[in-house]
Parts: sequence; structure tokens; C-alpha cells
Amino acid sequence: MAMTTISDSGVRGHLLSLLLIAALGAVVYANTLHSPFVFDDARSIVENPVIRDLDTFLFDGAGYRFSPRRFVGYLSLAVNYQLGGLRVTGYHLFNIAVHIVTALLVYELACFSLATPAFKGSPLAAYSRRLGLAAGLLFVVHPVQTQAVTYIIQRLASLATLFYLLATVCYLRGRLLQVTTGRLASGRVAAAFAVGLLAALAAVKTKEIAFTLPLVLGLYELLFFGAGGRKKVLLPVVMFLVLVVVPLVLLGSRLPAEGFFAGLDELTRVRTDMSRLTYLFTQFRVVVTYVRLLFWPVNQNLTYDYPVYDTLLALPVLWSVVFLATLAGAAIWLIVRSYGPEAGRGGRLIGFGILWFFITLAVESSLIPIVDVIFEHRLYLPVVGVALALAMAGVMLTRAYPARVFYLPLAVVVGVLAVATWQRNAVWATEVSLWEDCVRKSPTLARPHRALGAALLAQGRSNEAQLQLEEAIRLDPYYEDAYLNLGLVYEDQGWLDKAAQQYRQASRLKPANAKAHYNLGALYNRQGLDGPAVNEYLIALELQPDMVAARYNLGCTYGRLGRPDAAIRELEAALQTAARIDYAQRADLHFSLGVAYADQGRWPEAIAQYEGFLRLAPADYEAHNLLGEAYAKVGRRDKALAEFQAALQLRPDYGPARKNYARIGGAELGRPASLSPTGSGGSK
Repeated sequence: MAMTTISDSGVRGHLLSLLLIAALGAVVYANTLHSPFVFDDARSIVENPVIRDLDTFLFDGAGYRFSPRRFVGYLSLAVNYQLGGLRVTGYHLFNIAVHIVTALLVYELACFSLATPAFKGSPLAAYSRRLGLAAGLLFVVHPVQTQAVTYIIQRLASLATLFYLLATVCYLRGRLLQVTTGRLASGRVAAAFAVGLLAALAAVKTKEIAFTLPLVLGLYELLFFGAGGRKKVLLPVVMFLVLVVVPLVLLGSRLPAEGFFAGLDELTRVRTDMSRLTYLFTQFRVVVTYVRLLFWPVNQNLTYDYPVYDTLLALPVLWSVVFLATLAGAAIWLIVRSYGPEAGRGGRLIGFGILWFFITLAVESSLIPIVDVIFEHRLYLPVVGVALALAMAGVMLTRAYPARVFYLPLAVVVGVLAVATWQRNAVWATEVSLWEDCVRKSPTLARPHRALGAALLAQGRSNEAQLQLEEAIRLDPYYEDAYLNLGLVYEDQGWLDKAAQQYRQASRLKPANAKAHYNLGALYNRQGLDGPAVNEYLIALELQPDMVAARYNLGCTYGRLGRPDAAIRELEAALQTAARIDYAQRADLHFSLGVAYADQGRWPEAIAQYEGFLRLAPADYEAHNLLGEAYAKVGRRDKALAEFQAALQLRPDYGPARKNYARIGGAELGRPASLSPTGSGGSK
């Protein structure tokens, strides 16, 4: 887009700049392609049944019902799953691509800004490529962006920012066409506004940070296009109105018919009862921390142990208010000064960049309480304004000197930031390395100890996991997830009674925790206490009806208790759910249900289930033998012999299949030359 408007260095120069930004973005995130799902990725991706079926997500409305305000973001996850299941590389490639495209849009925004009426006749207009390159590079390599890119579910922030910037760039494109052609409406103007509006709607449907877009565009219109005639601003005003109405409609659609203000209060807080003023006072300190991270990005952390302030009179809060007020005042002063006859107009873009930072933080750093008061991914959109401001300052300071005075310091800064980003991304290489980093930086916070314990347990390091989980409970005796994980550690170590105590404690702390009841049921099974296990599974399923594992175990337990009808009912229900969400236990469900049908002499149903199992696990010799027995029961001798042969091809010394083949074939079977082992199957 920018190349049709800006020509200070020609098309080739702009293409080289764009390629450099894209290449650096790809390089500094190349070591993240195999970083695992972590933290909220489990709930939002790995364990989320909604994204498992793209057709259901789109055409049955399941995706929109799941998260109407973040529908586009979760749609991207559903597409990822459709293309590659839970193979993590595809998710990272998407996130990196989003980050690179967003950086290219930062370049475009910077270039367009110097083509606006505010810079008409200014010598700064000749430096658009220099400005765009600096802004794009600072954005793409800054280490504070790693959490929004490498932490997969935080693509909600990066994708919303991409649409946000696309809407902004398209809007500016349309406005510049109006200014340069003098025509209110044309095909190109209409197309630019239409694409911008669609991008704005996509941003609003990706994350709530997009609600600030009308304010940003309004401020940009005021500062860079100035006042105009009624007709000249007709389309922008219409666009503003639509963008303001959309968030209100989205909010209103979720408010109850009665108790409007109570509903609004509930909707504008996220999993916390913290008062709005306490959250606001704390955010004054948080925003100062964000500023520090922008200029000194050290000690980055996924889980900050951040103090909460409930009074404005606390000295750290007062100091923060003064600092932030000074920063905002400086932005306004730069803007006002830029209108003076002698002043450089670049101060207007610097001031706008600072105000962009404050405005785009407003949703998550103001009066809307969120359970976690600080997260680095919330800086992803605000960094755009900071990159614009810093790039403009660099251009203004060096434009009177040879180009190397600008490019050499830029190369040094970008190089240092790129190395820092690479190193920060290395921390995300494994769950253990990530949570070890968090424990080092937040040693008195229970959550990273719990997460590190779970990660160590997954690696079979039970003793180390136990230490971390016991420390989490010491720090927070009411942390039910820590008790759950400690129970798993005790089970792994064979301390079943101690494990049961942990599960019971977790369920006491949070009676609605279905996992606690499920774990206790599985433990009872392990101890041979099938009756108590049934009770725990029933409670788990009452709390979470789509818990396939609980329903599967319940069906198997009913089978052992001599209740075949109940067993089949639960296994069929589990299979229906597993088929809908492509759950990992689907194969085992087919096998167990086949056995249950066979026990009741329901051979056609057993055949269907064994065949379903073998489609998922074709190398299982036991299943081939059982399927052969079922075929024999319904008189399908050829089919039965074929299955016994398949079992013996997989395991020539498998006695049951050899006996069945001899019995059905009418002769004792030796070791046929045509049967040779091709692999080994697992046994149920």
C-alpha cells in the first residue's frame, strides 16, 4: 500500500526494508518452533473440545457460543487443529507469521504518517522509509513481544493487533486518497474503507483490546488530517460510529434484561473480586514496570509476584502517578509545540506514539479488574506507539547527518534486542525450563512451584516434583491444583493412601473440581475398591458431563461389577463424546465396548467396535484375534481366518490365534511360510 504513496527511495528500497523486517522476525523466533503448549494452552487448546471439529465450530455455532467476543481467535486455533492436530509446530508457525505481518503493518503505518497533511512541506516527509524501517525492526525484535508470540494462546493479542493495524492502515489509505484526489468517494476509497471496517470487526471479535480503535483513529484524524468540511469527513465519521456501536452491541448481547448495571459489573471483570480502585492503583505501578521493560527488558517473567495497592497514598503509587502524568504531559507538550511556526512537526508523531501507548493499555490497565494484574503480552499493541515514537525521535536527531549516523546505532540496538529475544525464547524450550525460570524470579509465588512440579512429574522426576508441590502448598494452603498434582506424585511413588488424602483435600477446597473426584475414582480402581470408584466417577460426571475418561472408567468398572448393561451404556456415551472431539482414548473405547458386546453375545455390535479399533490401531494382534472370534460366531469363516492370519503375521507365536486358526480351519497350523512377523502389536 505504502509504495503507491511514498517514493523517497523507490519501490526497491521499500521492498528491501520489508524483507529485512520479515527475515529478522523469522530468525529471532526460529528457536520456538518446538516449544510445548504451556499454562493456559492446556485449557484453551489441548483440552478444548470446541476446536476439534471445524465443521461443528463453524456451522453448528459451537465456536461462537464458546467465545463470542474472541470467535476469530479461536477459529484460528480450530483451523490449526484441522491442519495438524496437536502438533505444536503449526501453531508456532502461525504465531510467527502473524507477528511478521503485524511488523510490516507497523512499517506501513509509519510511512503513511509522513504522507499525511500534517507533514506536507516538511523535510521529514523524505524520511518515510527510514522511519518505517526503524519502527518495524524495533517492533519485530523487541524481547517484550516474546510472550505474545511464543505463548501460543496469546495469539489472541497478536492477531487482534494485526487486525487493529490493518484497519488503521486501510483507514489512512482511504483518507490519503481523499486528500490527494480531492474526491470524497471513489472505488479505491470505498475499497480501503470496506477492508478497514472488516479488519476492525475481526479485531473486535478477536480480543477486547480492539475497543480502543475508534479513539485511536479519532486522535489520528485530529492530529494528522486536521479539521475538514462536512463532506470530507463523512465516511470517517460513519466508520467511527460503526466501530463504537459494535463493542456496545457485543457487551449488550451478554447483559441480562434485568439488573443492567450488575450484569455490566460482572462482564467487565475477569475472575477476580478485586475492587476497581485497588486494580487501578496497582496498574499505575504496573504501567511503570511496562515502561521499564520497554527500555530495559531484563528479568522478564511469565508469572510476576506483583504487590497490590489499595490506596493512592502509597509512595510507590504516588511516584508512579507523577511519572506517568509527566510522560503524558510531555506527549501533549510535543503535540502542541509541533503546531508552532518554528517547531519540527515530528514531535506530533512522537506525542501520538506516547498517547497510543496509554490509550491501547486502557482496557487492561484501568478500571476493569483482571485476576493477573500484570502480563507482558498486554504490551504487544502498545509497543506499536512506542516504536513509532522512538523511530521518529531517531530520524529527527540524525536527519542532518549522513545516513550511517542513523543506521549504525539502529543496527546495534536491533542486534542487542534480537539476541535478547533469542535468549528469552530459549527459556520457553520446555515446560521445565520455563517454570524453573519463573520459580527463580517469583520464589514466593505458589503457582510456578505447582506448574514446575507438574512438569517434573511428566518427565518422571517424582522426587523433585514432590518438593515443588509441597512448597506450593506451604505458600498457599488453599491451592487445590497443587494437592491434585501432589496426589499424582504420591501415586507414582506407590503411596496410595497419601494420594487419596490429597485428592480429598482438593475436593474439599473446591467441591466442583471434577478432576479431584476422577483421580480419586481411578485410585479406588487401583486399590480394587470398585464400588467407591463408581461413586466418585458419578460425581465427576455430574460436574463435567463431557469428561470422557471418567465415563470410560465408569463403564469398565461397571463391567467388572457384573453390570454389563450399565457398562455398555457408559461406554457408548463415552464413545459418542470421544468421536465428536476426537479424544485420544477413542481407540480404547472401541476395544472395551467390543469386549462388552462380546460378553453379552452381541456379535454384530462387537464386530463393529473391533473394526473401529483396528482402524485406529491396525497393528494390535489381540484385536485381530478377537475380531476373528466374533466373525466365527456369526458364521463368516473366511473373514475369521483372515483375522487370525493377520494376528499371526503380527505375532507368529501368539497361541490363541494359532489355536483359533486350527479350530476354524480344521487342521493344526504349523508356522506357515506365508506368515512372517511384520511388527508387534500391543495387548489390551
